[in-house]
Amino acid sequence: MLAIRETYIIDSKGKRKQVVLDLRDYIKIQEELEELAEIKAFDRAMVDFNRDDLIPFDKVVSEIKAKNNVL
Repeated sequence: MLAIRETYIIDSKGKRKQVVLDLRDYIKIQEELEELAEIKAFDRAMVDFNRDDLIPFDKVVSEIKAKNNVL
């Protein structure tokens, strides 16, 4: 977990309305979000990769060559 130092801007009723972050902390958050997006994309790709209805690349190439009489 990131150690983030934040400062809140509050309204006249004491309710938090905005947050101010140190630029370094903001950059860390952005990097973590990018990494999380990459992990999610990888996880989605692995779900598709592990599907039973996918045909191996080598088999597809062989079938195309056989269909076109290519050796």
